[in-house]
Amino acid sequence: CERCQMVTFHGPMVTSLAKESPDSTESLRNALKGMTGYRIPFSIEQVISHGNATAPIKGGNLTMLSHLVGTPYCPDFNNTLLLLEDCNEEPYRIDRKLTHLMLSGCLDHIAGILLGDFTGCGTYEEIQHLIIDLFGVHSIPIVGGIEAGHGPVNRTIPLGVPVTLDSSAGFIRLDGVNA
Repeated sequence: CERCQMVTFHGPMVTSLAKESPDSTESLRNALKGMTGYRIPFSIEQVISHGNATAPIKGGNLTMLSHLVGTPYCPDFNNTLLLLEDCNEEPYRIDRKLTHLMLSGCLDHIAGILLGDFTGCGTYEEIQHLIIDLFGVHSIPIVGGIEAGHGPVNRTIPLGVPVTLDSSAGFIRLDGVNA
């Protein structure tokens, strides 16, 4: 996304579209149409740390992101909302990858965190505790349980475009897919 200056999408793979939920395919269609003002809702129970932020979303699969550290392909996460998801990783591996990203300095100036699905990665509570332990002192908005990744609903999230996260109103609004 950064090297080519193009919007990219975190969402269902083309090979799995026939098996995706109606919410997943509708989300993909909306993203591809460039809908602005599109909202991704969440409940107050999903808020780990309250706050608001307007910034582009970057991130995706934690394993892939941790392997990009030190390469020219590692995204610049400064002033971004960090989207994280993964599958089939033990909690200690999730902890190691997050710690690696933090120690590299990549996450020193993020605007907030969006946690997608961590399917097969232990319980949601385990992942939530890891995030609180690592990021709790940063006073940034953190929302968990975003339907992105390998869960039953895989919403398409445009990466690199402006969004607004409002933890008290319970939504992430895509401000400019065509930006």
